[in-house]
Amino acid sequence: MTVKLFGLSGDPDTERAVSMLSEAQVTYKLVDVEETGILGSLDRDLDVKELPFMIVQNGKVEGLEAIEGFLRRS
Repeated sequence: MTVKLFGLSGDPDTERAVSMLSEAQVTYKLVDVEETGILGSLDRDLDVKELPFMIVQNGKVEGLEAIEGFLRRS
């Protein structure tokens, strides 16, 4: 499984999500929402309220706790 992880470089929650994905041996692509300029449009375009979030096959997983739960179920 490969996922896209959206977050902020240097953010503790994003760093923890990266660590959890690595530990779970999930392939991921990290997208820095500030660097790419999409931070301001996340709420409007993707209805995202919490960082980090992942785009997965069945939709999105929003927030560190939800990512952790997703990885436990996978």
